Amino acid sequence: MEKDTINRSLIDSFIPEKVAFTAINKLTSYMNLAKTVYRDFEPLVASEGDTVKVPTFGTLTANEMSQTGVVTLQNPADDEVSITLDQHWETSFLIRDVARAMARPQVMEGYVKNGAIALAEKIENELALLYSSTGNAVLGSGAFAKTSISDARKVLVDNKVPRLAPKYYYTDSKAYLALINDATIGNAASFGSRNPLISAEIPQLYGFGIFESQNVVSTGSPATYHTMAYTEEAMALVMRPLPNPGEGLGVRSTVVNDEESGVGMRVSYSWDKDHLGIQVTLDVLFGVGVLRPDFLVVIDHT
Repeated sequence: MEKDTINRSLIDSFIPEKVAFTAINKLTSYMNLAKTVYRDFEPLVASEGDTVKVPTFGTLTANEMSQTGVVTLQNPADDEVSITLDQHWETSFLIRDVARAMARPQVMEGYVKNGAIALAEKIENELALLYSSTGNAVLGSGAFAKTSISDARKVLVDNKVPRLAPKYYYTDSKAYLALINDATIGNAASFGSRNPLISAEIPQLYGFGIFESQNVVSTGSPATYHTMAYTEEAMALVMRPLPNPGEGLGVRSTVVNDEESGVGMRVSYSWDKDHLGIQVTLDVLFGVGVLRPDFLVVIDHT
């Protein structure tokens, strides 16, 4: 069997853009919360500690127009929320068997996939911690009850969430198990769908898109799970690209952005002379914050 060797074509194919696009696709595919909150991404390079001002828009009212009158000009109380880019997370790995990694794309993809999952979990975790910033009374206590979801819907409606605004319920595996085992939801004749029984999927319930996550925050003993019902305007994920060090420093890097999710990532690689291998680093810079606390409802359960 011919031994792997490094040649020019393999080296030329090892470019950060290829790694970056693989990484960003893997990153976004493992996200839940980050896809359903307000995303703010601009291609302006930023550094850790920078502050981004995210606008929130004031309310407009309808005014009656008389035949001889004029329009009523309004000056809505626009506001803004300052979000600090204080989350800089990286995942790095060393490839000593360079020829194998270059010659077999699945090897590099495996490393990139694992690194992207780790970064996705960090972003999700920081968003999940925003449960403590709700502007509403916390619903639920004790064992999970699906009626808490309909109660959350009432809170959001009373807080004048736009009728057509998508609503989401972010929940843990214990509460999700209770939902799919519910006699009504598991009954296709009653629920109108066999998805909960066949694929364990609940597309919607009480107007909420339902999704399950391992990153729901729990506190105390016995654990209390802090699940969240919200709309997109409730929370924000702000991301900015990090500086590109440039090849003059012996590093090749690129920044990619997924337009659909608003997620950006830097990918760089260089030769590590101390460990005699190629060091690949994926890193992200972001900040999170609550934009509309009245559009966020926490549902607790044990």
